[in-house]
Formats: sequence, structure tokens, C-alpha cells
Amino acid sequence: MPVAGALFVAAPDPFAAIDVVEVALREGHPSGEELALNGIPTELMQEYAALLPSEPPDLKTLLHCGAAWAAGLRASPTRSSDLWRPVVSGTGLGPPDFPNRTGETLVQLIMRARRTLRFAPAYFDRPAANYLGPSIAAATRRSVSVTVLMVEQLERDDASAELSRVVANLGSAGRLQVIRGTASDWFAHMKVLTVDACAAYVGSANSTIAGLTANFELGTLVEGSGVGVIDAFLDRVQRVVELTNPE
Repeated sequence: MPVAGALFVAAPDPFAAIDVVEVALREGHPSGEELALNGIPTELMQEYAALLPSEPPDLKTLLHCGAAWAAGLRASPTRSSDLWRPVVSGTGLGPPDFPNRTGETLVQLIMRARRTLRFAPAYFDRPAANYLGPSIAAATRRSVSVTVLMVEQLERDDASAELSRVVANLGSAGRLQVIRGTASDWFAHMKVLTVDACAAYVGSANSTIAGLTANFELGTLVEGSGVGVIDAFLDRVQRVVELTNPE
């Protein structure tokens, strides 16, 4: 659903755009003019069209869910230059009381990246790599440089290899860098994702499929000058990892 929802984020009326998106997906020839009139970026449509099935009987239902997800994002507070918002996951938590969910928030952040994306996932499993992978692949196609800081002891089921496979198939493999380290003196149990040094998620959720969707987790979406401190910390950890784990 986050993938379908991504198509409607900029639409003035997500639900009014459903029919246009459905026709574009089924016919495979999206009209740039019609999409633009409904607030659907043509570039985004081209990127995500391959990730959505074109002929399932429930395509309309999938698009309705995506439109609802995009509309739900608008329940969040108005942005200012420095802002934080609580982000949660867990059974029974959702809008309007809990408008920002963990998995969807990470996908939304990845979609916003235009220059750099830095990701320290702590525990990381293969289903989570497939959940986040298409959005990360799309970011690499936008020429975003993606760095993943991976702790070997916390990786499950060759998750980083699966992420690399998804990016190679759907994006630009050369723009993905996985820096692997072992837990030692530098060990930091971080769960962080930053984009363009201006927005970041920091929280309790591991990047496992349970952590992103079902477990009770609490984090924050940070925007503004404070993200510079987070990136400076990641710089320091990355230097230590590269010094203690030379290739």
C-alpha cells in the first residue's frame, strides 16, 4: 500500500485521481497531461508503475487504499522549519490518533530524497529489505546516493544482499553502498534514516518487517537544523567502521 499511496501524495484530491491512475496502469500508456491535471507526477508514475500489477481484479481496491493512505498523511501537523512528529507502529494504532506509522514514514522519507539517503537499520531482515527496497531503488534512479550502515551481527537472512538485488533489478546498483562492520567498541544499536541532511527518522523500530509494521514501536520524524547533528554522528560512526573494518 505505501507504493500505491506514493502516487497520490501530491494529488489535490487523491480519490478523484483513482480512475486516471487505473487507466494508466491497465493500458500502460499514461497521459502526462491527464496525470498532471490530477496532481500525479509523470516521473513518479513511470517509476512506480512497474511495481504495481496492471490486471489484478482488486486493482481498484489497491488504489483506493493508496489514496486513503495519502489522504491520511494530511492529518499530520503543518510543517515548519524545525519540526518533530511522533511515529508509531503496532496493532490497532492508526489515524486519527496516530497518523504517522513507522513503515509508511520510512517509505515517505525515502521518496523525498533528492541527493543523499543514509540508513542504519540495526536488526535487518529480508522481508524488510523487500518492503523498503523498491523505494530505495527508485531513489537511486533519481541519482540519490544511498549508504547503508550494517552491523553484521544484526543482519538476518542476507538482508543487505536482498536489498542489493532489488536495487540492481529496479534501480542503479552503483549508487548503493553497503558499509559492513562488526559489533565492537564502536557498536551503536541505531535505528536511523536520514535524507538530504534535512529530515530523519530516529526511533525504537528495527528494520524487520515486524518492527516496521506490527511491533509496538515509538520514534520521531525530525526536520530542520537538528538533522545536521544526526548526520554528524553518522559521519563519526562511519569513519570508525571504515577504520576498524578495512576492505
